[in-house]
Amino acid sequence: MSHANRRFARCKSVTRGNQTLRRRPLDRFWNLRPRSGSRAACARRVSPNPPLALQRQISIPDGEDTARFTVVRVAPDVMPEGRIQFCQHHTPDLVWQPRWLTHTNHAVALTAVILCVDDPAAVALRYSAFTGLKPIGEDDQWRIDTQRGRLLFISPAVIARAFNAQPDALPWITGYVLASDDIEATREHVAATGFAHGALDASRLYVVPPASVGGIIVFEPARSLPFQFPARAV
Repeated sequence: MSHANRRFARCKSVTRGNQTLRRRPLDRFWNLRPRSGSRAACARRVSPNPPLALQRQISIPDGEDTARFTVVRVAPDVMPEGRIQFCQHHTPDLVWQPRWLTHTNHAVALTAVILCVDDPAAVALRYSAFTGLKPIGEDDQWRIDTQRGRLLFISPAVIARAFNAQPDALPWITGYVLASDDIEATREHVAATGFAHGALDASRLYVVPPASVGGIIVFEPARSLPFQFPARAV
């Protein structure tokens, strides 16, 4: 999953001599000046906290090293879906070590995160204010396209159609979509786990891990067209 997260989002930096100058991940938001209406109200509410420097020890083949990050968060009540934040890795090679990048399920990238909410349009608008990216969609399916993935905002009705499931509570970070470099091998691996699973379409499948893990995982072939939920389960 760490490898997948690396593929999903990246904060850019510029190196000059021995210094790395960060391009703050919320620069676009801080420069945003919505004129009026609900977008302006969202922007006033989604006000980022100052960047926070974090670090933790991490094992490496010959001992330990320190992984360093900078995160930008908002107040806890702004994003009820969970701890939603921008994260810039200053030591990515420590987090995504080669020994952790090969998976028996053949996952190679995180391509989407699925959020089940009561009002997908309103939540997508709030995330638009947070990211500075345009929400796209209609009715009970909305999305925000990032540089390397998508945020999918859907209603409980979509969850019911696609997975024959209902959330215990809302909002619910339902799961995520992973790209596979061999979808048939992924299909065989999923079947061997004994977990509940099914097909979304001819090339995509989903798996429902045990309740102790929670959530739903969708697998799709690498380099697929952007994923969209079907009108009804296959």
